[in-house]
Amino acid sequence: MHVSWVVEALLLTLLHLTLFLFFAGLLIFLFNINHAVFGAVARWVGFSTAIYACVTSLPIVRHDSPYYYASLFFNYFMPALDM
Repeated sequence: MHVSWVVEALLLTLLHLTLFLFFAGLLIFLFNINHAVFGAVARWVGFSTAIYACVTSLPIVRHDSPYYYASLFFNYFMPALDM
C-alpha cells in the first residue's frame, strides 16, 4: 500500500513534535520537583536536541546523507549546498 509523501511527512512531523512536547513537559515537571535532577535531565535533553538538529539539517547540505527522511520536504525543491 502506497502512502502519499504528504501524509508520511505529516506523520513524521507529528511524531517529532510529540517527542519534543514530552521532553518539555518532563523538564517542567522536574523543575517543580527536584532542581538537581532537572539540571541533569536538561543537559541531556539539550545535548540530544543539538544532535537531533545536526542530523536533521545534514540532508540540507548533502543529499546523499543516510539520515534523509520525508518531512524534509524542502529537499525536493532545494539543491544540495556545496561546501
